[in-house]
Amino acid sequence: LLLFVILHIINKNPSSPHWRATGTFLVGYAIFRFSIEYVRQPDALAHLQGGIYTHITQGQLLCIPMLLLGVYFLTRRS
Repeated sequence: LLLFVILHIINKNPSSPHWRATGTFLVGYAIFRFSIEYVRQPDALAHLQGGIYTHITQGQLLCIPMLLLGVYFLTRRS
């Protein structure tokens, strides 16, 4: 709900480019999804085995590209 309130505030400004709302949504959703993975019941194969990724779930790993794309949208200059 908080994310949609923030997006509504951003979209009220007519001079704000449309990709700013897209970037905000991607960053907000990635952060929310990454943090909720700590409290949800993991799937049988949710945790990656071996290496440095033993404490990160596959869902959290998949949130990283979404976060990076959102940051790209928020920092572009056009």
